[in-house]
Amino acid sequence: MYLPALALGLALSASPTPAQDCLALYNGVGIATDLPAARRCLEVALAAPCDGRPADLARAQLAVMFFDGQGGPADPARALALFRGCAEDRTPYDLQRKFIAWKPTGAFNLCREILGSPSLVRECVGVEASLAAQAHIAAAQRLRAALSEAARAPLDAAEAAWARFLRAEADRVVDRVRTPDDALVRVTTLGTGERERAAWIETLPTIGEGVCSPRERASADARLERMLREAREGIDPKALAALQEAQDEWATYRAAEVRWMAASKGAGVGSSAACMVVRMRAKMLEVHEPEDGPDSGDP
Repeated sequence: MYLPALALGLALSASPTPAQDCLALYNGVGIATDLPAARRCLEVALAAPCDGRPADLARAQLAVMFFDGQGGPADPARALALFRGCAEDRTPYDLQRKFIAWKPTGAFNLCREILGSPSLVRECVGVEASLAAQAHIAAAQRLRAALSEAARAPLDAAEAAWARFLRAEADRVVDRVRTPDDALVRVTTLGTGERERAAWIETLPTIGEGVCSPRERASADARLERMLREAREGIDPKALAALQEAQDEWATYRAAEVRWMAASKGAGVGSSAACMVVRMRAKMLEVHEPEDGPDSGDP
């Protein structure tokens, strides 16, 4: 069975560190969430002081656990002590300001409630991407278990085609957006795609023949063509090649999705799935158009 690899990682580093393994325990990435174990793990991994380095996600997360009583009793003094000797940046400042007179709830979400330094934001994006990939894996496993043996191979082929398309789409977005932090853009795109894929898989069993009328299918096709024309405008040859590669992979994915839906629920449902995939692609292209680009309303 094909499943997306958790190569997104808990951060943008090439291989997990002991602290990242602790964060996997905290967030439930590839393993059940265990807050007491995550807290003990982080305490061991962060036994050494900062020594002038910025406070990374692992240190900030352990501080939150101390502040908020997660995985053990609240201990604000220990939380503050974690930042002694760290480089002065936004993360310790934001955390200390947030937790002044804080009453522990045990539910504070660091990545969603603290902006922090740019490096913390980057690591948090990696966490969210990994959680999205995990949601995709779980959704695919549930769907596959409910299918007949004959329908599983076409689903696996659609999943593999999706993965190839998503990698090509991340390349396209990097070339389109052109920021100094290509890695962050890539992981953000992968995470968003994995989250969308998980939601799509949850929707697939409910798709019937009447989802898209002929008029709606024509409207979806016209919108996609318009978004593609706008995406091609004013881009250099490298970005144009990346867009074409993403479109080629998307076409392969669409065909695979239609095949497995038709095999499992009939040709009419396959046609409905094709219409929904076209809508999804137009939306993805629209999201990454420059803000001052042409109007993106439906035709």
